[in-house]
Amino acid sequence: MARLTLRHDRAEMVRLSAWLDEQEHRMAIPAKVAFAVRQCLEEAVVNLIDHTPPAGGEAIAVELGWQADSLVATVEDPGPPFDPRAVPPPIQPTSLESAVPGGWGVHLIRTFASDVGYETTAGRNRLTLRFVRPAAGADTTPGQG
Repeated sequence: MARLTLRHDRAEMVRLSAWLDEQEHRMAIPAKVAFAVRQCLEEAVVNLIDHTPPAGGEAIAVELGWQADSLVATVEDPGPPFDPRAVPPPIQPTSLESAVPGGWGVHLIRTFASDVGYETTAGRNRLTLRFVRPAAGADTTPGQG
């Protein structure tokens, strides 16, 4: 698993994006999966930065790695407990602003991830997202069926 540690600072989104670019190439992540992973991780991290106070200077940890036929991404933070699985299904965006990172919240995550898990242990929240690798020969263009 590859791991990145981020401060609670919007400027860290640049580091997250560069790290995701590196992992896409290093792990040979199919384009459709890479698009979904990027959308979900950027959304999760920007919402943590914007809406949860840093607890004692602790950072947000992001991990990414293949497990069998799925890419598994985790985001761990020391913020207050919040279970994203309890959020209602996604709704259509009402404006362009609602489609940028931080505008969709967990709705976007529930749309793109194949499976979403959540747990709180030792005072830290852990969001686990699973993205299934497309079958051989499947279209891997982002946004395509």
